[in-house]
This record gives sequence, C-alpha cells and structure tokens, in this order.
Amino acid sequence: MMRAAASSAVGRAGGGRGEAIVILFVMALAMAAAGQATLGEEVTSGIREVYSGVLDTMETLAGGVEKEAAELTAGLTGGRNSAGARTGVRRDGTVINSGLPSGWKEYTDPLTNSPYYSNAATGVSSWAIPQPDLVSSLKECTKEMIRSSYTRCDYKTTTRALDYFYTGACKGGVPLPPTINNLPCNTTCGPGEFLALGQTSCSKCDPGTYSIGGGYKFSNWEAMPEGMTTLCRFQLDADETQPCTGWILNDTFIYSGNTKGLRLMDSVLQYKADFTREGTVEFEYKVDAERRWDGLFFQIDGKKVMELTSYKFQYNKFSTTVQPGFHTLEWVYHKDVAYEMGEDRAWIKSIQVSGTLDNAARCNVCPKGFYSDAGAEKCEPCPMNTFAAASSSATCTACTGSKFAYPGSSACKPAKPCTNNDLSIAYSPCSSNKRTRTYSFSPPKICSGGVTPPAPAQV
Repeated sequence: MMRAAASSAVGRAGGGRGEAIVILFVMALAMAAAGQATLGEEVTSGIREVYSGVLDTMETLAGGVEKEAAELTAGLTGGRNSAGARTGVRRDGTVINSGLPSGWKEYTDPLTNSPYYSNAATGVSSWAIPQPDLVSSLKECTKEMIRSSYTRCDYKTTTRALDYFYTGACKGGVPLPPTINNLPCNTTCGPGEFLALGQTSCSKCDPGTYSIGGGYKFSNWEAMPEGMTTLCRFQLDADETQPCTGWILNDTFIYSGNTKGLRLMDSVLQYKADFTREGTVEFEYKVDAERRWDGLFFQIDGKKVMELTSYKFQYNKFSTTVQPGFHTLEWVYHKDVAYEMGEDRAWIKSIQVSGTLDNAARCNVCPKGFYSDAGAEKCEPCPMNTFAAASSSATCTACTGSKFAYPGSSACKPAKPCTNNDLSIAYSPCSSNKRTRTYSFSPPKICSGGVTPPAPAQV
C-alpha cells in the first residue's frame, strides 16, 4: 500500500523528486499518528526509490555544471545567436564571436551530438569555436587617420605636450609621430593665423583658406565636418522603422532632410566640443515649415537657447555665448503629430564655433563660389559675373561668352536675350524746361544680345 502511494506521489510530482519525498514523509507520519502504520520496511523502500531518482537527477545536473565550468575556464561557453549561429561568450558574458570566420562551418558529431568546426580549405577541425583573425582584417594606418591633441598645460613649467593618435583601429602603414614635449602654453594666434601642430610660432593661412582664431567656421558642406553627426529621434517606438535621412549635405549648405510624411520626430544635427574658455556659437539659417508646430530650434546640452522657429524666408543669424566645458550642440528640426506646410525643412549655411581652442590648429577651406588671400579671417564671395568652381580657391574666374553669374557662384549660367524689360530709364535735371532721357541695362546685367538701349533723347 505504501509503495503504491509512493509511486503515485512520484507520478504526480513528475520530475519534482524532492516534492515526492515530502509527500511520502507527510503520509507516513500521518498514518503512524493514527495508529494505522509505522515507518517500516515498506515506507523505507518507497523513500529509497524516490531518493535514488533524486540522486540520479543531481548527478546529471552536476555533470552539466562541470562541463559548463570547464568551458568557462577556457574562456568560452556555447550558445546560439538569433540567426542560429553558435557564439562564444567571455566569462563576463560579452559575446566575442557572433559568427564564424570565413571558410569555417559548423557540424554535429554523430557520436556525442556535440558541435564541432571544420575548415575545408585548411583541413583543420576544432571542438572550440574558431575566432576571427582580427589583425588581418584591419585596414592599414594612413596619414588621414592621424589626429593630435594637446595635453593640459603644466602651470609649473607653463608647457604642454602634443600627443598623436589614430582615429580608429588599424595596422602597419604610416606610424604615429613621436610626442612633442615642452611646448609653450601661452602662444596666441590671431584671426587669419594658425599654430601648426608641434610649432611654437604662428603661421599665416594659405590663399583659399581662412581662420577665425581659436575656433572653427563650417561653411563648406561637401563633407560632414569632423566631430559633427546627424541622427533621427522618434517619440513613438512604432515609428522607429520609418525612413529618416537626417541632415543632408549640399555643398554650400546643409538641410534637415526629407521629413515629409513623418510625425513626432526630430532630425538632429549634432556637434560636440570642448570649450577651453567662454566662447560663442553663431549660425546662419532659414526655415519653411508649418507655423507654430514644426520648425527649427537650437539647444545646448538639451536646453533650448533658440526657440522653435517655423518660417524665415531669408538667411538669419543667431548667436549665443557658451561657458567653458564640454558641451553638446544640437540643431533640431522638429515635426509634430500632423499637417505639413511649405518646404517642410530647415537650411543652415554656416556655423561658427569659437572658444574651443587656444589657437586654430589648421585653417578652414573656402567653399565653392568664395575665395581668399593669404592670412584671411574670412572668405569673400566671387564678384558678379565671376565664379569659383572648386573649394580652396585663391581667385575667381570671369564668365565667358553669353554667360553670367551672381556673386558667390560656383558656375556661370547661360544668359537669355535682352528685352525691353531689362532696360531702365533715367532723366537728367531740367534745363530750360527740358531734360535728357537715357536708357541702360538694369544692374546686374544678366542678359546677352537682343535689344540695345536707345540713344539718349531730350524731352
């Protein structure tokens, strides 16, 4: 009877052997208290049967733990990623191999049902997950990957050092220059000058470039300036998969991207800078968006310093001061939940950040349509009917033939034939109740051929 009860308890508990033992003890004690049974051989036999099963389970678990511990000791434990590929995990839980290196495949051993790995090209097989050759996959170090940074000034010696570093992981190639020590801290360069890395005296900017001194001005939007990024933020998780371009470069300006049809989102242009002293941020912008609800705002460290602006037909300037320290600057084009108006975007032509450097480490290049002489503080637009097709231009080129160009142009345009609408009339002061009427082309002249101004006449 007790053996049947024990078997029934084990069946009800399933794999829970500990629960079965508790049930048996409770049953036996209850029956003994009622005088119906004692804890004799039958009860003992039932308990032995259940306890034996518990020991078997514990041995199985212990074997799994020992295997796992052995793998952890070797630095790895097996697992699978979402794609089904076996992965390696460090002892701190960090995935170190989310796939297999080229040429390796995973197989299952028919005897142990355990995975192993084989490379048909090399004939090598391994129980351990093969690790990628990270070094061979690295790019060679290039001159363009080298950056530099000054150390903090040692005020006891009034000197600092210049350290060099790579912008990313690389191998071989161009080596880093040695650290330059004992550079003076107090060298100051003015506008139109820069302090070349490792030098102790200022140099003039080359023609086609300029410097504001102690900061940067971004007006050439052929490529994203170093340290500047763009991103999109959605208020609703369901919208995270919506296509968003962020801010888009367009040579002489940058704009907030293609946001029509999107809702409750921000297109963000972000720049992080370390201000060594009190500085300023100044930028030129315009915007055409749904009034009051969509538009551009500017914030520093998440705090708005320029409120949302929905409409500015022409470029406007905004300027604000920035305190010393590391700051995140963000130009945000915001979309609300519904409705759109106008071009539905914002444009920025230039951004000037000062106070981030003691001295400019390099000069900025002039954008297309602009030029500069040596030692320039800013770039000048090419005059009427001239152009500069490339950035870093020292001079502008005159338009030829029947072409014209507005100031600041990067190319000439074909001129249409002149008509009477291109003429303006002027009168001389009266003399003896008569005056002279003259005709001329309205400035600027953007036509060619066609009508010519009539001869002056007295009227």
